[in-house]
Amino acid sequence: MKRLLFASMLVAPCGLACAATPAPSASLPTYKIEPRVKPQLQPFSLTDVRLLDGPFKHAQQLDIQYMLSLEPDRFLHNFRKNAGLEPKAAIYGGWESAGVGGQTFGHYLSALAMMYQSTGDARIKEKLDYSIAELATCQAQAPDGYTSGIPDGRAMFNDVKAGKGNGVHRGWVPWYTMHKLFAGLRDAYLLTGNTQAKDVLVKLGDWELDTTKNLSDEQWQIMMTQEHGGMAESMADLYALTGDTKYLTEAKHWTHHQLFDPASQGRDELTGFHANTQIPKFIGYERIYELTGDTPYGKAADFFWQTVVNNRSYAIGGNSDHEHFFDPKDTKAHLSAETAENCNVYNMLKLTRQLYEDTPSQGKWMDYYERALFNQILSSQDPIKGGFNYLNSLKPGSFKVYSNPTTAFWCCVGTGLENHSKYGDTIYYYDKDSLYVNLFIASTVQWHDKGITLTQNTRFPDENTTRFTIKAAAPVKFALKLRQPGWASSAKLLVNNQPQQVVKSEEYATIDRTWKDGDIVTWQLPMGLHSEPLTNSPKQRALLFGPIVLAADLGREGLDKISDYVDGQTMYSNYPTPDVPAIVSDVDFVRSNSWAGAVKRAPGKDLAFTFSDLPRGTDGKPVTLKLIPFSRAHHMRYNVYWNTMSPTEFREQQTKLAAEQARKRDLEARTLDEFRPNEQQSEKDHALKSEKSNSGNFGDTAWRDARDGGFFEFDLKTQPDTAQQLVVTYWGSDGGNRDFDILVNGQKIATQSLNSDKPNEFFDVIYPIPAELTQGKSKITVRFQAHAGASAGGIFGARTLKQK
Repeated sequence: MKRLLFASMLVAPCGLACAATPAPSASLPTYKIEPRVKPQLQPFSLTDVRLLDGPFKHAQQLDIQYMLSLEPDRFLHNFRKNAGLEPKAAIYGGWESAGVGGQTFGHYLSALAMMYQSTGDARIKEKLDYSIAELATCQAQAPDGYTSGIPDGRAMFNDVKAGKGNGVHRGWVPWYTMHKLFAGLRDAYLLTGNTQAKDVLVKLGDWELDTTKNLSDEQWQIMMTQEHGGMAESMADLYALTGDTKYLTEAKHWTHHQLFDPASQGRDELTGFHANTQIPKFIGYERIYELTGDTPYGKAADFFWQTVVNNRSYAIGGNSDHEHFFDPKDTKAHLSAETAENCNVYNMLKLTRQLYEDTPSQGKWMDYYERALFNQILSSQDPIKGGFNYLNSLKPGSFKVYSNPTTAFWCCVGTGLENHSKYGDTIYYYDKDSLYVNLFIASTVQWHDKGITLTQNTRFPDENTTRFTIKAAAPVKFALKLRQPGWASSAKLLVNNQPQQVVKSEEYATIDRTWKDGDIVTWQLPMGLHSEPLTNSPKQRALLFGPIVLAADLGREGLDKISDYVDGQTMYSNYPTPDVPAIVSDVDFVRSNSWAGAVKRAPGKDLAFTFSDLPRGTDGKPVTLKLIPFSRAHHMRYNVYWNTMSPTEFREQQTKLAAEQARKRDLEARTLDEFRPNEQQSEKDHALKSEKSNSGNFGDTAWRDARDGGFFEFDLKTQPDTAQQLVVTYWGSDGGNRDFDILVNGQKIATQSLNSDKPNEFFDVIYPIPAELTQGKSKITVRFQAHAGASAGGIFGARTLKQK
C-alpha cells in the first residue's frame, strides 16, 4: 500500500505553484575563453529538450521526488560547523557523517541545476538558490574563501599550505570532496545564472591557489597519489570562466604523471589502480587540451578512453572489479558481486561527450554512450522507490542492492542524483545547418535558430522504430542527421511515408531538405540477437538484442529473508548464489548462432524472450528462463554472462561438480568450527587479534593476511580427545615472499611458503594438530606469523576438522 501511495505522489502534477520557465539558453552566462580546439558540434541546452513518457522520464520523476525530499540544511551541517556557525539541522548519516562530508552536497548542487533546466520545476530552483546563499554565508566567515563540509579539513589543507604534499593523506579524500563543490558551483552559475554561485566559486578557486602555492613538483605528485576527483577540470573551467591564466597554470599542476605519462605515450599501465580515481583526471586532461590545443593532453584522454572501453569494460558499459582496474587477461576471474561501479560510467560518459564533440564522425563514441546509458545508467536506479545502486554485480545469480535514502550517501548516490537529471543532454546535437539525433529516447527538442520543434516518439528498445515530427512556423531548410548504430546491419528510412536511400557506410543518415510543419520521418533499425564474449574469455558470453544486454530472471531465492535497501553497498557481496544453467551446444558457439533457436520473443509489447533447454549444472535437467533487459532486472536474481560448452565439457563439469559437492559435504560433516576472514561477525566470534594485518575481498571470496613480520590469530573450537586437523584455504596464484609459520597455542605446527602453487584456483592445505595441543581443550588459538620482511597468507578460510 505504501508503494502505491508513493507512486501516486510521483505522477501527481505539481500545478501552478511549481511551474516556471528556466532562462533561455541564449541569456545564460557562458565561458569567456573560447576553446582552441573548436567543437564540431554543440549540444542543445537542457532547457530545449523535454523527455516524453517512457523509462527515462520515469527515472527523472523518481529523481525529482528524491531531490525534493532532501534537506539542504542537513547537507550544510558540517559547513556551518566548520565556519563557526550553529548548524540548522542534524547531519545526514552514511558517508555524509563520515570523512567525506560534503561530497554529496556538491553533486546535489549540480543535480538541482540540471534538473531545473530539464524540467523548469520552481521547487528545484528554490532549493538550489537557498543552498548557494547558505554556502555563501559559510564562506563569508573565512577571509581566505575556504568552505567545506570535511571534518578536520582546515587542518589538513593547512598542512598542504605549509608545503606538505601528504598533508591530505590522513583524511579520506579531501580534494575529491572539494572537486564536487567546485563542479556544483560551476553548474549552478552556468545552468541557472546564479551569480552568487560564481562569486563563491572564484573565492574558492583563489583559496585553492593559495593552499597549493608552496608545493614543489615532487610534493604535487605525492599529493596526487590520493584520489582527487576532477580538480584539473575545475581549475581549467575557472580559467575559461574568468580568463585568468593563473587557473590554467594550476590546472596543469594537477597533471598526475604516474598516469598521464604512459597514457600520453599510448601505454596502458592502469592495472591495480582504483578505477574512478583515474577517470576524472582524464576528463580534466581533455578539458586542458580543448582550451590549449596541447596535444599530449588530448592523446592521453583519447588513449585512456580507447583502452578502458575496448579492453577493460563489461558488456553493460561498466568497468572495474572491487572498484579497481585488473589485468584484462584475468577478466574471467572478475565476475564478482562488486563489478561495474556506477561512478565510473558517470565519468566515462562525460569523457565520451568531450571526445565526441571533437570528432563526431566516429561512431564508436555514441555506440558506447548508448550501450552504457541504456544498460548501466538506467539500471542504476530502483524503478519503484528510486534508490541508487553502487555496483552492478555481474556475478552469476547475484542481485542489486539500493541506497537507503538518508543513511547511505555513497559516491554513487551523488552521481546518481546527477545521472537521472540530465538525460536530455546527449540525445540531440547541432551545427549551423544540421540537427543530429544520437539516441532513440522519447523527447522533444526546440531549435530556436531554425524556429522548429522536433518530437521523437518511440518505445525503443521495446520496438525498433522511432518517428520524428516537425513543427515549424514556416518552411525551413536544414539537414536532419540520424545516427546509424554499429549494431544495426541495415536501416529503413521514410519521409512522409516515402522511402529514402540510406548509405550504410556513413555514421549518420542525412535528409537535407526544406522542412514543413507536420513533416514525419520514420527511422527503423532492425535489432537482432547476438552474443558478445567477456574480454579474453570467449566461452563466457553475454546475450544482446541490438545494444540491449539481456539478463536471465533467476527468481528470488533467498531474497525474501533480506532487505535490498542497505546502508553498506557491499553488505551482501558474499551472500550465497543459486546454481546458474549453462549454454550447451554441439557446435562451436563462437562461430554459430545455433543457440538462438532456443531464444524466442515473448508475447507482449515489452522486450522479453524465453530461453529454453538450458541444462542446470547440478543435475543437467533442462529449464526455461525469461530474458529481459538488464536495466529492468530489479529485485530478482539474474545472470548476464553465460558459460558456454560442448556436451562433453558439460558432462566433465558435472563430474567435477559432483566431486566438489561430495568433498564439501564431507568437509562440512567433519567440521568442528570455521573462521571466515574479513567477515565482521566471524572475526569477532573467533576473537581475532592482529598486527600489520590487512583484509579484503577477491572476487566473492574474502581474505586476510599479515605483512612485514606481522601476524593474525584467532580461536577455533576443538573436540577433546579426538584426532583433529587444521585446514586452510589459499589462492593458488599467490606468491612472492609469502613465508610464515603456523602456531597452535604458541607451538609451531608448520612452516608454509606460497609460490604460485596452483595458478588461478583455490587449494586447501591440511595440517595435522598434535594430540597434546587439543587434549582436554574445547578451543585452540591459531596464529599465522609472517617471517621478518615477509607476508603470512593471505588465507581465504580456516577450519578445524575431525580426522578421518
